[in-house]
Amino acid sequence: MTKLWSKCLAIAPIVSSIAKQAAFADSHAEIRLRRKAVCFFAGCCYGKETESFFSVIFQNSEYAPNHVALIPTQLYSSGLDFLHFLLLLLIARNKKADGQVTACYLIFYSVGRFVIEFFRGDIIRGSVGILSTSQFISIFTGIAGVVMMILVSRRTAGNEAGV
Repeated sequence: MTKLWSKCLAIAPIVSSIAKQAAFADSHAEIRLRRKAVCFFAGCCYGKETESFFSVIFQNSEYAPNHVALIPTQLYSSGLDFLHFLLLLLIARNKKADGQVTACYLIFYSVGRFVIEFFRGDIIRGSVGILSTSQFISIFTGIAGVVMMILVSRRTAGNEAGV
């Protein structure tokens, strides 16, 4: 198992680069924006009912309840993804080891997705017990990020001790 993790960590610089790009693509690329815009305007992936000023009311949606103020979770998700991108850029500038950016991406995205799912009102996204499918998956993704961060930190500490 240790050899497997060593091999995984050997490609960490490549994966870190991809993670930064994925975070940016997730929040800012044309495909993501189009998908989120389509979700937003169609009304799918909608949020729960709210009395908040920052809400959306659909008039002719085939997916969301019409004429009801809803939390715009699609916009929250896009904003959070863009925040992840900015944080990952900051981390990448100050990283001490390859793999930190990837680990942070897994952790940030998992936590963000887990929280946003509490505000969603659509029921077709599925569930695993009391959690949505996305929350359930986010638990494992977050754990993978934490494990990766621990392994990267240990490897960095071992390299510094050996110097």
